Parts: sequence; structure tokens; C-alpha cells
Amino acid sequence: MPPRIPQAKRLKIIGMSMSGLAQKKIAQETGVAKASVGRIIRAYRDEARIADAPRCLTKKTTEEEDLQIVSCVCHNPFITAGEIRAVLGINISNELIRQRLREPGIRNRIAAQKPLLSDNARAKRLVFAQEHLQ
Repeated sequence: MPPRIPQAKRLKIIGMSMSGLAQKKIAQETGVAKASVGRIIRAYRDEARIADAPRCLTKKTTEEEDLQIVSCVCHNPFITAGEIRAVLGINISNELIRQRLREPGIRNRIAAQKPLLSDNARAKRLVFAQEHLQ
């Protein structure tokens, strides 16, 4: 995502446009892309807006659902995102569940798979332990 253009630079672009400079010249002098200069000027002319357009994305989960997701993981750290979705009965993606867990700092990990001891290895361990008791 490109960096936001600061308010001061936007005001400078609008001022240069009002004084009659061409968009290409404004873009060269300010170091902002010509398309961005045109967008800033158009927003000021049409909507009298200098700042960025408001972003109005609504979250798919409520604060309560976010807390329930975190609570599930605190009670059972080995639960998967799909199991969380099934337990809570919410219709969101596994990736969104992982995002909601990353917000409070909970990272997803895969549990280590420890190999089971065979009877032979168990017997050898017992002999070793008995030899090294003292």
C-alpha cells in the first residue's frame, strides 16, 4: 500500500492548482504521482475534502465474539481454527479467526510430535537409569 500523502503536501497541491499550475508540473514539483495529484484536486473541487476519504469497513465479528475466540484458545491451546468456528457457531473464515488471535498476541503454532517409545527403547532406558542411580 503506498504511503499516505500528508495534509501539508495536499494543501500545497491544492494551492498550486488554484494558482493555475498544470497537474504535470505540480506532480514534478511535489514528487507526487500525477494520478494522485488529480485525485486530490478532484476531491477538493467536488467534495471540498482535503483529507483521505473515510474508510468504513465493518468488522465481521463483534467484540464479544473476539473475546470468545480468545477464551476458547485459553481454555484449550491445541484447538484448531476450524474447531473454534464449529464450537462458537460463527460463519467466518479460519484466517479471520487467526487474525483475531494475533491481535492480542496469540500466535498459532503446530504442536511437536514426540515419537513414542518402543518396548526396546523403554527397556534400555530402565537399564541405563538403574546403572546410574548412584
